Amino acid sequence: MRKIVLAVALSALLLGFSTASLAQSPFYVLTNDDNNANSASLFNLNTTNGKLSLVKTLDTGGQAYQGGYYAGATQIISPDGACIFVADGASNDIAAFSKATGYSKVGNYSDASLQGASNMPMIENSAGTLLYAAYEGSSNIAVWTVNPDCSLVVANIYSTQSFLGSMAITHDGRTLLATYEIVNEAGSFAISGSTLTDNGEISTGRADVTGIAALNNDSVVIMGTAYNKNHPSELVTANIPGFTHQKHWTLGPGYSAGSIALSPAAANGKGCLYIGNTGDGTSGTAGVTGVSVTEDPINLVYVNNVTSKLPTFVGTVVTITNQENGAGVYAAESAGYIGVYTVDSNCAVTLVRETPDPNSTFMLSLTGSVQ
Repeated sequence: MRKIVLAVALSALLLGFSTASLAQSPFYVLTNDDNNANSASLFNLNTTNGKLSLVKTLDTGGQAYQGGYYAGATQIISPDGACIFVADGASNDIAAFSKATGYSKVGNYSDASLQGASNMPMIENSAGTLLYAAYEGSSNIAVWTVNPDCSLVVANIYSTQSFLGSMAITHDGRTLLATYEIVNEAGSFAISGSTLTDNGEISTGRADVTGIAALNNDSVVIMGTAYNKNHPSELVTANIPGFTHQKHWTLGPGYSAGSIALSPAAANGKGCLYIGNTGDGTSGTAGVTGVSVTEDPINLVYVNNVTSKLPTFVGTVVTITNQENGAGVYAAESAGYIGVYTVDSNCAVTLVRETPDPNSTFMLSLTGSVQ
């Protein structure tokens, strides 16, 4: 059965385009188009009707595969939009683009020991100085140093457990968290500069953990669960370090809870959690679930579930900010569409519009950003 790429990410973006950009809203979406001749597409949100308009296409010069693991973010926007990085899994490279040059390509960066294959998730530290990329084909994770001109230099390469699917960094910047799909494990690495120390992996029982997010106190993580399985929206919470005190939650009727995203308020202890339910590729199975979150002690409460009428899978879900029409949640859809969802104060989600990506027919990874 084909593996499907799903992804989770949240970055700030200052675009600095021409005067035409002044008429645009502050909300943007960047996709990895996941093509043989790969590209990334940048969209601006119309806050009146939820429509996304193509602003710029970034040709990577590399190749990507259609498919991969759930919740792996394969495009990155650096703080202040200084750099954009796009993974080319088939050609094993990362394409870099610089804001300073109007997002022209800086280069393609690879290493002979690193092979991306169908999954190549990435994450950047909050300072925008280090980029972490995981490589399915070679079971490695590379730490790349980000230069001021957005070029990359490999600092360290580490072997990992197989099937690393998605990553998160704790808010204190000291720990890199990872989920390992298929083998039902989660793990972490201690961060010290460009050096990682593997803390090991631990079983998550029957759960095929996928997306992962940490609360601001850096003591609790929430993980999505999906790997081509027909089950309701199931999440796993655990204490870190060690992924102890695991608890499984069933939250509504969604089909496979692959990707997750927290509102800023939820990360701070009380707010909303959004689940991207992968579906099975048929109409009415893929969509987004809204959940209310509180911590100390952690508690998750189902609010509502909405589905797409498209025959699609849902990939990454990302939050922007809970304001204006469609500025709450974006979802990547395998039919080549971006779903835009509003969110109310009770964490209920509503599907506003699905906009096609003209550069992709199988797109499952995106990043939301605010100018």
